[in-house]
Amino acid sequence: MNTLIYGGCFADNEFKLEMVTLWARLVRHLNPATDIVLFDSASPFDPQIFIPKKLNINVHRFPENIGHLSHGGGDGAGRTLCAGLEYGIEHGYDYAVHLGTDMFFAKSVAEIIDRMEGSLVSCACLANPMYQFPEWELSAFFVSWVAETDFITKYDWQSVRGPYPQLPRPSLLKKYIPEWRLKAAAGDALWLLPYWGIRNDKNQVNFINLHEQCPYEPPTWLHMGTDIRLFLRFLELNEIVLP
Repeated sequence: MNTLIYGGCFADNEFKLEMVTLWARLVRHLNPATDIVLFDSASPFDPQIFIPKKLNINVHRFPENIGHLSHGGGDGAGRTLCAGLEYGIEHGYDYAVHLGTDMFFAKSVAEIIDRMEGSLVSCACLANPMYQFPEWELSAFFVSWVAETDFITKYDWQSVRGPYPQLPRPSLLKKYIPEWRLKAAAGDALWLLPYWGIRNDKNQVNFINLHEQCPYEPPTWLHMGTDIRLFLRFLELNEIVLP
């Protein structure tokens, strides 16, 4: 199967530069023969310069940064997710795997594709029980299904803009929250992947306590952080040594 891996970034400080570079090294190490595309939102630090050429990662730069819904901007994450799917359709890939650059995954994406093919699944992503919605930062798509169902149009990343309104119940925000809108666009085709990890959006996890969060085995994925030592510890716990 011909598979595309892609993610988006906005590198505006030294930490993010380090994180995106480490992400690129990890993804290439675990997927040595897979095409990788990075969509950059006009970062002050240009990935075309700081990503090592030997990693063979194709960088596409958007002309502007449209921001993030939670900060009063546009749906930048949704734009990237859809841009990668459009790229997959245009270039004839069988599968497209969206892997955000602040999402570290300790396995090859080939394992995901094998699971999907074996069960005839067209759309799959992680589960996030903390927020009761799917975690689309790691999501995989059968590209033909994306085209046939008009998934990109259904999601319609251009239709919303932040900031999120202040409403009495979080459930009323569903039409604004990308995770819920993506779930609606996928419908009954969506399956959840059996990988366990941590969404670290409150910085509740650090490089010292990471090993305590998953007592039975290391976390397979780690999403978000503000300290590069956390991601290095994640690699260490998963016994991944990068060249």
